[in-house]
Amino acid sequence: MMSILAAALLLTTARAALAPVRQWADFSSALGHNRTCTRRGGMVCGLSDDEAAYVASTYDVVSIEKCFGTGPGAEDRTMANFVATAAQLKASNERTKVLFYWNARVAGPPRCYEAAFGAELLAHPDWWLRRDDGKALCVGPGERTPVCDDDDMTWPYVDFSVRAAADWWVAAPLAARDEAGANMSGVFFDSCDHWDWTLWTNVAALWLDATRKLPPEAPLLVKTWVGPEITPIDADGPRWPRHFRDPATNATLRNRTDAGVRRAATDLATYALAAYLCLATAGSYFSYGWWYDVSQGPLWRVDQLDVAVGDPLGPPEFAGLACRRDYEGATVSVDLARWDSAAIVPKGT
Repeated sequence: MMSILAAALLLTTARAALAPVRQWADFSSALGHNRTCTRRGGMVCGLSDDEAAYVASTYDVVSIEKCFGTGPGAEDRTMANFVATAAQLKASNERTKVLFYWNARVAGPPRCYEAAFGAELLAHPDWWLRRDDGKALCVGPGERTPVCDDDDMTWPYVDFSVRAAADWWVAAPLAARDEAGANMSGVFFDSCDHWDWTLWTNVAALWLDATRKLPPEAPLLVKTWVGPEITPIDADGPRWPRHFRDPATNATLRNRTDAGVRRAATDLATYALAAYLCLATAGSYFSYGWWYDVSQGPLWRVDQLDVAVGDPLGPPEFAGLACRRDYEGATVSVDLARWDSAAIVPKGT
């Protein structure tokens, strides 16, 4: 049976019997901005043997983030860093699954995956999504490129409807798999989100493509964000969430007494899960997060995120961008062009 919400726990499944006595606060601080980095095996900020042993003995699944192991003055070696760290973690605990981090929006920036990778994207203007005025639709924040002239936007989004661009995007995690071999268990597909349905329709095709090209035993973890920007994005494209810089944006979800806000946020959460369920394949997992300050108190319950859907009874049925799929315990429907269109209806209701 496919695990749906279990993926939120998958990254933090503690094996208490194996974990050394150590406070997580100490560990996260050690890997944070105040950490003293020393070069290890070509990496400026790689894991020490103790850190690797702690991670591998505490967590069942580990995603190695983009740009991991780099630092001031470091070469662009993320692919090599991933391969080395995956081997280090597997040596500490062969049961730990290591996922290659890959971002649907290619944020952060592409050069982290090797300098030539980002250069190839910039060299192909026909691969970029464009705004109504013809300018490149960009994502950020990150390292500036000549392509994007907005302060917050730094790299162009990829137009996955272009076959060459799609093949280029999927090639990165496959190349990591080739280099890492059995030490790489799958892909963490981040930011497969709701910000703009035009992006969603592009990403959906790539998502299916990636699952077909990964080995059958490789898990795919899909991450989506549900946040305060709960209105459709205009023709200028999405804007990076300003929740860290502008407290006013977080007020949207803090206002739990506003029925309209609750309904919009619930629609977005349901849309993200329904879209996943329409496209889900065996071995894939779904995780979602809220752009929300939990110190403001608990959010309301979203009942459709707790439906026991069971296994799919067949492939998805599409009519244009509208999808319907039957599961053992529920019927799922969603129009990818409408963020307020999704429904996950338990059978027998």
